[in-house]
Amino acid sequence: MNYVEIDIKSIDFASLETEIMYEIATARVDGAELLRFNLPLSSVEKKQLPIKKYLQRTYKILKELKLKGMIQFFATSHEFRYSLTEAVFLINKYPELVSLKISTDDESYIFVKL
Repeated sequence: MNYVEIDIKSIDFASLETEIMYEIATARVDGAELLRFNLPLSSVEKKQLPIKKYLQRTYKILKELKLKGMIQFFATSHEFRYSLTEAVFLINKYPELVSLKISTDDESYIFVKL
């Protein structure tokens, strides 16, 4: 299983979509199955941007990619906290990896299954 952890650098909405799409395409070419996007929420806070809006924009981008068939699904910290379907699937399929990488208190990551 090929796993990639990516630190998102984009804070503005215009470049966020481009960066996410680029990272997904690169990971797919490299043969990755699972990605973890680390979101720069502390940088967003420093720039006085609303974190809630940043997260909503990120989720919207990933939902659009899912509808287009570019990703299978994504799981946020919220889904791990409440044991929703996507999170449970990842924990069952990749227990050694996901259990080490999740924190239910932290909202700064999203797992993406390609």
